[in-house]
Amino acid sequence: MDAERASCIQVLSAWEEIIALLGETPLVSCNWRLTRACSARCGYCYSSSAQPLPNELDEGECLRVVDELAALGLVRLFISGGEPTLSKHLCRVVDRAASAGIKVGISTHGGHLSDRLIKSLRDAGLRQLQVSLDADGELHDEIRGVPGLWARALNSISLAAKEFPLDRDLIVATVVSRRNEGRILSLAEMVLAAGARSFVLVPLTVTGRASQDLQVPIERLIALSQMLERHFFGQSLRVSSLLPPAIATSGLGDRLSKAYLRPFPFEFAIDADGNCALADLDLNNCGHLLGNVRSRSLKEIYAAAVESELPFLLTDRNQVDGVCRVCAFWDVCGGGNRPLSRLQTGRKDASDVLCQGAFDAGVFPRDSIVGVGML
Repeated sequence: MDAERASCIQVLSAWEEIIALLGETPLVSCNWRLTRACSARCGYCYSSSAQPLPNELDEGECLRVVDELAALGLVRLFISGGEPTLSKHLCRVVDRAASAGIKVGISTHGGHLSDRLIKSLRDAGLRQLQVSLDADGELHDEIRGVPGLWARALNSISLAAKEFPLDRDLIVATVVSRRNEGRILSLAEMVLAAGARSFVLVPLTVTGRASQDLQVPIERLIALSQMLERHFFGQSLRVSSLLPPAIATSGLGDRLSKAYLRPFPFEFAIDADGNCALADLDLNNCGHLLGNVRSRSLKEIYAAAVESELPFLLTDRNQVDGVCRVCAFWDVCGGGNRPLSRLQTGRKDASDVLCQGAFDAGVFPRDSIVGVGML
């Protein structure tokens, strides 16, 4: 195992150790679909967004939710949708959360980010602006279903680069599919020129409107990530992939600190109508909803969820069927994206679907394996 991976394992802690140290289960991260309204029609939208839900939270309810999240000690709030810039409450929510010391980020397709809105979000304390771009030019517009969206989004990145201080992150996130995998290098070059500070590859998740035939095989996704890291090594654009640490790419720079680590059970998710779940993907499944903020406090919902879920968490690698059983990163990753694995396999004991796919394809890194005989 190389020194960087060993250092990562020494710094990151297993969830049992965190709970033992604090004496409770802390709420670290919350994903909030502020509205389901969206002007784009992406073919792989994970939330199937288009029109707002008929009973979305009003401004007063949204601000009360922020106050409750702050009281729970929330560290990071990530606002998505739908398209969050279509919400009239966005700036007030960002301001309320940032004033409480919460690090706030938003994900947007960038089509409605005027200079005025960018400045308002900056002044409200937004720490992370993530713009979704999937290809350069007309292909992006075709994928997103909106003519002219590419030009508006690229202009939004340039405006934000001028207005946001360097200590705030300006990210371009790209969902990798069979339609755009050959255009990603040129896209990254363009967003670097526009002023983006980070570039993130996002594996396509088969849920919502996404279909499996759009997925890129994991071996090609890993190779693409490695190529981008080599290409941009030493440049100002930080490149990373939302991959579990065991298969995160080639070890250039600080890749492991940027790799995808599942914070479950320290994560929460809220839908535009106030429904709650322990993970964003679980909002798509009525069977995994925990309650609604209109009928119960967030503290009650979260405490009940943790109490009911913790006994069923996979605490021992021997409880898992697959490559997670022999992975060197088990203690810090805990089996990867558990909700995604459950969604795609229908099983609670399945290994992370990306890592298992890499193992089955013969591209799982040898130094991420600690005991092949355990399989």
